[in-house]
Amino acid sequence: LARLVKRGWKSPLRLCTHSLSAFSTQRVMENHHKQFGWMSSRFPSTVSITDVSPRDGLQNESKDKIIPAQIKIDLVEKLQLAGLKRIECGSFVSPKWTPQMANSGEVFEILDQKKDTSMSYIGLIMNQKGLDRAVEKQVREVVYVLAASEAFAQRNMNCSVQDAYDRMKPMIESALA
Repeated sequence: LARLVKRGWKSPLRLCTHSLSAFSTQRVMENHHKQFGWMSSRFPSTVSITDVSPRDGLQNESKDKIIPAQIKIDLVEKLQLAGLKRIECGSFVSPKWTPQMANSGEVFEILDQKKDTSMSYIGLIMNQKGLDRAVEKQVREVVYVLAASEAFAQRNMNCSVQDAYDRMKPMIESALA
């Protein structure tokens, strides 16, 4: 940026304005299709956003004091008020490894009492035991993580990538039963 200013640009703001005005939506779309033609030829008509903060954002908080279920519910309700319809509210994993998720069952029980069919309250699972606990708590949607690397699989799932794939089929069969 400093080099561009030395070449005659008066300010970074002008640079940004000039750069943006040089492109029209038409040109952006044409460039997209040239570079990414192997992808879908159209942009999706809708986008689904899933907020994961009640799970991912809270799971690494201090294990010395577990965040009460009601505080987690309050966070979920605030996300709903913001317009979110898909929220990952907790995970069914070993409390030994992720203590902040120990009360996820309670969180889902309270959310289930709301009977809000416009919402998707999602629980993360890592194995069959987690799926069984989610089903027990009547969670209607779960997400199963597939690791992209051996390091991630070992650190987060305590198994290899292949083991994670091998676990998936019986869990799908169990979930559909």
